[in-house]
Amino acid sequence: MKRKWNGDEFQEHVAASHEKNFERVDLSGQDLHEAFLPDLNLYRANFKNANLRGANLNNANLSFADLRGADLRDANLERANLDHAIIEDANLEGAQLSHTLLTYASLFNSNLKDANLSNSDLYHAFLENTNFENAYLYNAKLEEADIKGANFNGANLRRANFENAYPVEVIPTNLKIEKLPENEKAQHKKLVMV
Repeated sequence: MKRKWNGDEFQEHVAASHEKNFERVDLSGQDLHEAFLPDLNLYRANFKNANLRGANLNNANLSFADLRGADLRDANLERANLDHAIIEDANLEGAQLSHTLLTYASLFNSNLKDANLSNSDLYHAFLENTNFENAYLYNAKLEEADIKGANFNGANLRRANFENAYPVEVIPTNLKIEKLPENEKAQHKKLVMV
């Protein structure tokens, strides 16, 4: 049976034990604002409605985690693995998500205003009604992402890749086909923001 932690107990345990494996940990509804939790294995963790504002989850494994309704404003999720994570109705305003793996993640109806998603991989992510206003998506991969109703107003999309993203009418209009650089030894083309 998985243990239900409160926020303070969990932070104290992590600091004292140096344990890194917390698969399926239940921290739903807990206050973990500004918690220092980098490099942890939080596979299938439950953070539903948790307060993670300003938390450091740098390089954490959050694949298949439940972050529905979580407050992740100004959180550090750089280089984190959020593959298949459920991040619906969450607030990630100002969050640091550069070099983050978000493949197959669901960010339905989430707020990523002013977030940094540079070099992140959102392949096949579900981004319906997601707010990317003024977000930094330089060189982000959004291939085959569902971006229906997504807001990209003011976002920096330079070199962002929207190949096969849908619906097509939502894709920003200033995209062009660009051949990949020779040093990548690519013979194909991709759809990128210039």
